[in-house]
Amino acid sequence: MSKKKGVSLGLAAGLALFVLALGLFSLQGTPVVAQVSTETNCTNGLDDDKDGFIDCFDTDCKCEPPKGTPCSPGYWKNHLTAFNATCVQVPSPWTCPALLTALTCKGSDANCKRSAAAAALNAISGCTE
Repeated sequence: MSKKKGVSLGLAAGLALFVLALGLFSLQGTPVVAQVSTETNCTNGLDDDKDGFIDCFDTDCKCEPPKGTPCSPGYWKNHLTAFNATCVQVPSPWTCPALLTALTCKGSDANCKRSAAAAALNAISGCTE
């Protein structure tokens, strides 16, 4: 009686291997490249990978959300990249121009609503200083 050498796969394992190989190639026989997007900067106040989560709130980032007092109106006025990334997510009645007008207003806070604008932005971003 002779022994056969080789690898024997069960039906389930063979099918899994076939599906895996099929998944790596398109019908035309060219490789399929999966594009995985990850957060590229965990401190810039932006949703770099467009998954709806900013910085430490993104599971791609290995950090804890910052702790401290909520970001001030001055923070938002002086960090326009973070402002622009966040203002579009603030619900009505706020708009990006209205938020920026409130933050840069030179009158009293009661008239300008600087604190309310900053609070609306902080609610979305979780920003703290």
